[in-house]
Amino acid sequence: MAYRYMIHVFCKECSEPHPTAVVMHRDEEISPTQSVGTVYEGREVPAEIVMVIGNQIRCPNTGKFFLQRDYRQVFLVRMI
Repeated sequence: MAYRYMIHVFCKECSEPHPTAVVMHRDEEISPTQSVGTVYEGREVPAEIVMVIGNQIRCPNTGKFFLQRDYRQVFLVRMI
């Protein structure tokens, strides 16, 4: 069974997690409390996550752009 996840990043501007609108599919079920850094420790990080890490993200609360390069601050939230 494949699961759909939306990538969320922890915001440096307002200290809240934000969805990125980037969706990925995985065969494994991943807890939303586990960071990408934990889930993929010692394994290759999927391209969708690398893309998010490499791009600026706009905080919807402050309007400012930020980079989140810490995989421990990136989470996969299952979509239903």
